[in-house]
Amino acid sequence: MTPEQIRAEIELQPTGEKIRTTRKQLTPKLSQKELAALCNLHYNHLGKVERGASNVDLLTLIKVSFAVQLPVFEHLRLPASAIKRKLAPTDKMISHRLRRVLKIIANCILQLLKQKNMSQEALASAMDIDRSEINKYVHGRINMQYTTLVRIAMHLEVETQALLKPQAA
Repeated sequence: MTPEQIRAEIELQPTGEKIRTTRKQLTPKLSQKELAALCNLHYNHLGKVERGASNVDLLTLIKVSFAVQLPVFEHLRLPASAIKRKLAPTDKMISHRLRRVLKIIANCILQLLKQKNMSQEALASAMDIDRSEINKYVHGRINMQYTTLVRIAMHLEVETQALLKPQAA
């Protein structure tokens, strides 16, 4: 699912779900066809709006709101749980990619330390930080600030980009 598709679902689906829920909670309940007729809309379009498969324009929202006697803004409230549920796959993908990047950086640091015949302790000492911090970086267990990346590159006497490219073994 692309970011645009996720964004569209976040924006459209909760609004459509709210319209459907409101329609079903009315006394008496209205069918899609009945609500569509009250709103002067085609029932297929209303069905697509309720499923989040079609954009809901402001005029449609106003018509539906008038028909069900509910303020327009009530249809626009996005439940946090719906947003969280839709973003979970994206968060997972970003987290996975971040771990891969941290692993590349860690491997580059280890290879450069070996090439420079420098220990982790020596690098930590040169950077005036605790060796445990360097250990976290070289094992990809901690997200580092860009300035830390620059400092490591400086002490290893390489360009910062060298820490972002997988090295040949």
